[in-house]
Amino acid sequence: MKKTFKRTMGMAMAAIISVTMAGVLPAAAEEEIYSYNDYVELTQGETKENSLETLEDFLVETVEQSGNSDEGIEPHYSPVEVLYRTYPDGSHYTENRKKCSCHTWCNEYSNCNCIKFATSTQCMAFAKYCHSVFNDFEEYVYESICGNNSQVTLTTDNLYSYLKAIGGQSYVRGLTSNRTGHSVFIVGYTKDNVTIYDANYTSSNEGDYCVVHNKDLTYSQFLSRIKYFQYAMTSEGDIINADEI
Repeated sequence: MKKTFKRTMGMAMAAIISVTMAGVLPAAAEEEIYSYNDYVELTQGETKENSLETLEDFLVETVEQSGNSDEGIEPHYSPVEVLYRTYPDGSHYTENRKKCSCHTWCNEYSNCNCIKFATSTQCMAFAKYCHSVFNDFEEYVYESICGNNSQVTLTTDNLYSYLKAIGGQSYVRGLTSNRTGHSVFIVGYTKDNVTIYDANYTSSNEGDYCVVHNKDLTYSQFLSRIKYFQYAMTSEGDIINADEI
């Protein structure tokens, strides 16, 4: 049975948060910022499918500036823009943007620089956070989400059918090819690639914990991250278990 959560943060509040956060963001290189046109090309081209369909509802003008620079009006960024500027590919999902200093004890060590979101840390916290920003849900929604312990093995042959069932802008939980628990946020997908946003997948860079990845992966590359699918939360808030697809 699907379990549905409803959005609770309105656009007015999201706009206030984005404007407030923009004032404290560090300067970002232009190539690190995704424009609205980039999203459209990513998700609405002839070969693109079912990813950021609702983005236009809340992705406001990327940069809104006064005609008179002397007025000193700061740029206004959408919540998604703030997310991409704060955590670009290669950054760290930590309080001080440096690698996690207490990785094994994130939930117990009071001085840990890990960020906690909805009672979670590391990959799970970041994927939930991405889902909340893209889909306009509040943090408490994620505090108790879980699957029913079912599991399915993904392959390059069946992955596309699961992606279609889950959809873009979704939170996914499963096991890596090494059977380690991992969470990812799926931005979008095609028949050949999956665009992911995740943290703390360190198989190729052990010791540099909580690194953020935002990239297009082939199906084979994605299966290193999520080989055994357990459950997902769709962009609408539905919980879908492995045995329900």
